[in-house]
This record gives sequence, structure tokens and C-alpha cells, in this order.
Amino acid sequence: MYAAYEHFSRIAPKYTRLRTTDLAPVRYAVKKLGSLRHIRAADVGCGSGRYDRLLFQHLNERLELVCVDDNDGMLRVLRKDLYEHAPSLQVLRARAQALPFASESLHCMFTFNAIHHFKIRAFLHEAARSLMPGGLLFIYTRTRSQNSRHIWGKHFPQFYEKEQRLWEFVELNNFIAEVPNLHLDKIRIFQHRRVARLRWLLQQARQRHYSTFDLYGAEEFQAALAEFEQRLRRVYRNPNEVTWTDENLMLVARKMA
Repeated sequence: MYAAYEHFSRIAPKYTRLRTTDLAPVRYAVKKLGSLRHIRAADVGCGSGRYDRLLFQHLNERLELVCVDDNDGMLRVLRKDLYEHAPSLQVLRARAQALPFASESLHCMFTFNAIHHFKIRAFLHEAARSLMPGGLLFIYTRTRSQNSRHIWGKHFPQFYEKEQRLWEFVELNNFIAEVPNLHLDKIRIFQHRRVARLRWLLQQARQRHYSTFDLYGAEEFQAALAEFEQRLRRVYRNPNEVTWTDENLMLVARKMA
């Protein structure tokens, strides 16, 4: 956990710029929330707030959001970038397994690309405790299988093998089923068509935009990066137009009465 904390502290000032933020899961969640006039919500593992900006853009004054993360650097960036645009925003430092919410106080909870960093069983119990009856938990993530098929899993040496923190769908489903009053309500698979310049992909990797890269030794990483570039130059004739499809999964769990 300490290594992950150091990674996110180091990358916090440039995290939003380096990572891709997907609009589709936010739109899907907003649709699921329907016509609720007031939504008290939390984003756990909020990072620099890149998804929170989209939530405010789509829910506007309907949203009362608490952003939770255990990394001070990420929360500093979030406060700087979002406070003036989101007056109802609250920011709290806490771990996912010990959430600072009263029981049955939230209409919904979000976590975007973060659950593999959590103590998942404890988090799900905390989420269920914090949600009102009928409240929704939105989990946006990537499975290990999906990770094997994106640009990094397919072409960056050892990326898929090193990243063992991700869960498969059946595992996530089983974890949710262990929580007595939490029920898996919906499953949605997203496919995102990507296009990027090779030099941008190399820059992302050098900046360690995924914490997976911190699992490499220094020399091992440099050798893998060189091989990654060679592989992409063999596969793609135009280095200014590298194309692939990212896959992600959203699970929506409901708190039962």
C-alpha cells in the first residue's frame, strides 16, 4: 500500500492530463439515477477528481458530492481544480475500508478505476452500510481479461502478467453476493475506441500513468519500453495513428431494504 501511495503522490499533479477519462459510464450512471431531485453521493478513490468534474457537469445542482481518497497529493489537486466549479463539494481523506459516513446516509456511491486498490470485502460492507435502502453502488473497473486485450496488455512486455490486482467479473459478483443486503442489479460492458500517437503512448509510460509500471525494476522497464515501441512500429504503419479498443465493466449494486 505504501508503494501505491508513493506512486499516486508523485503523479498527482499530472494525473488528469495523463489518464483518459470516459464519459460513457458517467452518462450511464446519471440515467440510472433517474429523476432524483437531490442526490447525496460519494466518490471513493476519487483521485484528482477527473470523474467528479463530469458528474457535476451532468447532475449540476442536483448533486451533493463527497470525494474520498487516502492520498493527500491527489486531494490537493482535486481541491484546486474543482472547488470553484462545485460549491457543494466536500473532500475527505479516508480509506475505502473505513468510510466516514453515517449509516444509510447516501443515495449512491461511485468508484472509478480504483476498486483494485481497495480491501474489497471491507469496502463493500462499508458501502452497503452507508447507502440508504434502494441506494446504488456504481463500480467502474477493468477485469484481468479485459486488461490482457488493451494496448498495454497486448504489447507492453509483462504488463498483463504483473498486474494481478484486477478482479474478474465472477470474483466481483461473488464479493457482492457475500454482503447480505447488497444485490447486483445491472452489468454493463463498455468498449472505447482509442486513437493515439505513438510518442504520446511512450510519454504516458515514461510518466508511469499506470501504477502497474511501478512493478518493474528500472532496467526492466526501459527494456520493456523499447520492446513496446518496436512492437507498435511493426504492427502500425502510421505511428501517428495507433488504434485499439479499451474494454471496461460497470457493475451496479443495489442496497436492499
